[in-house]
Amino acid sequence: MLRALSHATQPMTAAEIGRKLGRRNPQTVMPRALYDLQNDPGEQKNVLADHPDEANRLQAMIEEAREDLGDSRRDMVGKNVRPIGKIKR
Repeated sequence: MLRALSHATQPMTAAEIGRKLGRRNPQTVMPRALYDLQNDPGEQKNVLADHPDEANRLQAMIEEAREDLGDSRRDMVGKNVRPIGKIKR
C-alpha cells in the first residue's frame, strides 16, 4: 500500500510504504521515503536524506492531520472526528 502527501508548489511527495499485514501493527517500522516525481516518476531514488527540511515540513503536516483526524494504526482519536451523519425518514 502506498499513501502519499504532496504540496502543490513542490514536485516531491512524501510516501509511507507498508505491507498489508504490517501496516496495522504499531510496532511495525514504516520506512519513510521522499521521491522527486517530476524527475523520477517510477520512484526509484529515495531523496529523503538530500531534503531534510522538506521531509520535516511534510512530516509536520502528517502529524497535524493525525491530530485532527486520528490514526487507527496508533489508536489515536482525532480532535475533529464526529459521528457519521444519519438521515431520519
